[in-house]
Amino acid sequence: QKALPHMQASTGIFRKIKLNAATLEELKMHPYLSSFQATILFNYRQQHGSYTDFTSVKKVKAGFKDEDWQRLEPYFSYE
Repeated sequence: QKALPHMQASTGIFRKIKLNAATLEELKMHPYLSSFQATILFNYRQQHGSYTDFTSVKKVKAGFKDEDWQRLEPYFSYE
């Protein structure tokens, strides 16, 4: 009982989005992406090629703040 306030339960279960294969509509459905941000990510990928890792995603400057990147990082995969 004493340790209970110091414990945190987390299943860690969430579905990653395949950033290089996702359609614009799929990106727009992500709860942490606005329609505008999804469009930016999609268009950037179309113009510059596939994302290789999170560093390559963060090259997209327009429309994103540091807080956005921190929240989004665990949800992206680069397959």
